[in-house]
Amino acid sequence: KPYNPVLGEEHKAWISYDDGSTSYCICEQVEHHPPAAAFVVHNPTHGVTIDANFIFDVTFHGNSVTIRTLGGMRIILD
Repeated sequence: KPYNPVLGEEHKAWISYDDGSTSYCICEQVEHHPPAAAFVVHNPTHGVTIDANFIFDVTFHGNSVTIRTLGGMRIILD
């Protein structure tokens, strides 16, 4: 799912490395029920992009809870 700026829950960050390259990251919660998040990390100098989405599946069992992380990730090398 593409990023949804209507929710307004976007986080942007970057990190600079010693070799002079920079990785940029955009993360966003794209759905509330169930909670789903997506992110993309891109380093244009090295031509690497990682995009992913994930959802938490929570099941209550009376005295215990099961939490599963579902989703997918794609790594693109330019």
